[in-house]
Amino acid sequence: MFVYHIDDLANQGIINIAESELIVKGQILVKGVSISKKLRQMAINICEQEEHAGRVCIAIESPNYLTIWKQKIDEKLHTQKKVETASSIELPTNYETINAELISACQKELSKYIGPIGKFIVDDLVAENPQITSEDFVDLVSEEIPDFSQKKAFRKYFSHILIN
Repeated sequence: MFVYHIDDLANQGIINIAESELIVKGQILVKGVSISKKLRQMAINICEQEEHAGRVCIAIESPNYLTIWKQKIDEKLHTQKKVETASSIELPTNYETINAELISACQKELSKYIGPIGKFIVDDLVAENPQITSEDFVDLVSEEIPDFSQKKAFRKYFSHILIN
C-alpha cells in the first residue's frame, strides 16, 4: 500500500505536518511534490515506479492533496556510483551525455505543461537512461506531454538550446 491518510499517521504519532523527512522501512524519505487528489492514480504510479527501482516511496493524503515522499538518495554515493559507471563504460569520443543544466531545464519546461510532477518524471527518466544523448533525452521527456502541439513546442524550445 502506497497511500496513507495524514490523520491516521498523526494519530499514531508517526508524522508531524511540519516535518521534511520521515523514516519508513528503515529509509529516510524526503517530502516531495504535492498534487491534487484528482491525480491519486498518478501518485500511486510514481510510488510503484520507485518501488520497482528499489526505492521506498509513499503518498500521504491530506484533505485537499496528496504529498509524495521519496527515498532520500545520498548524493555522495550517487555521484560516486555515476563516476564508477562512467569509468567502466567506453563511449565514442563524440558521445555527449546529458548534463545538469539540461536536466534542470527539462524539469522546468515539462512542469509548465504537466505541472509539478514533471520534476519527478525527469528525475526518473534520468535514472532509467543514464547513457542517453541530449537530443534523445529531450525527445524522451517530450513523450510525457500528452498534447501534440505542446509536445512540438517543447521540442522546438530545446532544438534552439541544443544547437547553441
